[in-house]
Amino acid sequence: MARARRTVATASVVLPELIQGPWTSLVVLTYGADLTFFDSHLLRQLSQVPLRIILVDSVRLNEALSEAAATGQSHKHANRSYLLAPIRHARPAHAKVILLTSRNAGRLLIGSGNLGQNGYATPGELWHVYGYDDTNVSFADEFAAARQLIDTMAKEHLLDPPVCEALSTVWDQAPWLSNAPAGPTTICDNRVTSLATQFLGVVAAIDQPVQQLTVHAPFYDTKAAALRFLVDQLTPRQVRVLLRKDTSVNPRALLKALEGTRAQLLEVSVTNDDTYIHAKWVHVATTERDILLTGSPNLSRPALLSDWTSGNIEAGVIQVLASGDVDELYQPLTLTPIDNLSAWGLKIETTPPKPVPAGPLLLWSQLQGHHLRLAFTATFDASLLHLSAADGAALAFKNARWDGNGTLLTVTLDPNQVEQAVQAWWPIGVRIGDLDADGNEPPTLPTWPYQIEQLASRLKAAATNRLLHKVGPLPDADKELYELLTQLERSLIFDPITAWRTVHPDTPPPPDNEGEQKLAWKDIDWSKLKRSPHFGAYHYLTAPGITRTDIEVILASIYAQLSKLPQPVDDVTTDD
Repeated sequence: MARARRTVATASVVLPELIQGPWTSLVVLTYGADLTFFDSHLLRQLSQVPLRIILVDSVRLNEALSEAAATGQSHKHANRSYLLAPIRHARPAHAKVILLTSRNAGRLLIGSGNLGQNGYATPGELWHVYGYDDTNVSFADEFAAARQLIDTMAKEHLLDPPVCEALSTVWDQAPWLSNAPAGPTTICDNRVTSLATQFLGVVAAIDQPVQQLTVHAPFYDTKAAALRFLVDQLTPRQVRVLLRKDTSVNPRALLKALEGTRAQLLEVSVTNDDTYIHAKWVHVATTERDILLTGSPNLSRPALLSDWTSGNIEAGVIQVLASGDVDELYQPLTLTPIDNLSAWGLKIETTPPKPVPAGPLLLWSQLQGHHLRLAFTATFDASLLHLSAADGAALAFKNARWDGNGTLLTVTLDPNQVEQAVQAWWPIGVRIGDLDADGNEPPTLPTWPYQIEQLASRLKAAATNRLLHKVGPLPDADKELYELLTQLERSLIFDPITAWRTVHPDTPPPPDNEGEQKLAWKDIDWSKLKRSPHFGAYHYLTAPGITRTDIEVILASIYAQLSKLPQPVDDVTTDD
């Protein structure tokens, strides 16, 4: 049975505030991704995180990138300063996970929101937040469960090889993070066992009659089979179904699933707000306990009743809490009885299957120096390959060769064009074939090549930028920080010539004003000067008797550590 933990799902968190900070790595699992939101907003807040990996459902990611290419959105940071990759599962990769790690700490969020403004910064989602550091190791197994979920994707070849390489670096940078939990955890997924089966097992262990079952989800399966399964297995005395007028559900199937039960249909809304409620939960109330399932799964067969072999990839949290502890979940909500469900016009939203393109398909690409690796679903005549820049200009390449398995094609690009690619155009267009008999050209598909070396350079650069954290923390209070900065200003000698060169580096300083009184070397009072703290700031070891300010000690420590480091690499660049 999952251990009871007091981390009740809440809609009050603002994720952009929780994910910033000096973390080493970020790994995000999401079904949908608003890349414009990520590039424009989250990247700035993640500037201190060198290794950032975004894993998206493959179908949704392909749709987002195709739209970006068609509308001229370059997403020039994708796979250069952060890694953007698909989860290649037969059904939707629907789990929503955010994992932040450093060498001795971590933050984990499991919830319902997709990467975007609505999913990360509105009150219509539910999130659990877990923390780990040297003083709080209570949730070590929860972090291990999240890693195990990601590792299983890699082992089952749902992630591209360059992504697996980057994930290995994430785990290496977090030595405290185990690859498997030591025991039961509150975090659950459907790798092997359906979420419904796991939830029912927890409820059965309570060994108390189910007084009430409350469910909410924005999407149901066509026959409302998941809801009927829960009702049949739990046999609750009362069922509450929370609905909105935009809920995707067949109303006739819903009513049929509730036949023979004491059911109540309620319209749910955020009080005094029109927020779209994307959160999902299944809540069982017994006499003494509340059992709550939250996370990514909707009330559908692929989400709740299936494992990975036939269903979605889902992740959630199952908690056993004292009776009444879930009340805060409903406090921001207004529940209104529904008198006439048929008047709502509810219906199932279905997405027609898209035809599978014929011929060899490009899976991923990787840029290593001047070499471009292209992974395809099948081999073809390499002379039919055409590469182009974002503006349509052809990219020259040579030495096209297939690997031993015949699915990985490596070509050598022109070095000058590679430099242009990194600095100006993105993505690369890939086309297989020439004009057909009707004069039509095969479609050109965009690809954002993985640049693992570029991502690794960010990690190395970040390591040299964090020496101040080893020296000591800055004051928390604004007044103390202001005084410290004032001491820094007083400790620095800044003459007019230096000031001019700082502001106008390419222009020689103006000549001295004629007639201005100048101080000669012989007129300097050296004994008075050596007693000045300004002079002492530059002579830490040779000016005894002068009281050191805090900022002088910090600067001396930073200098002592920097003097031991090798010279930085000139070509390391950052986007933040």
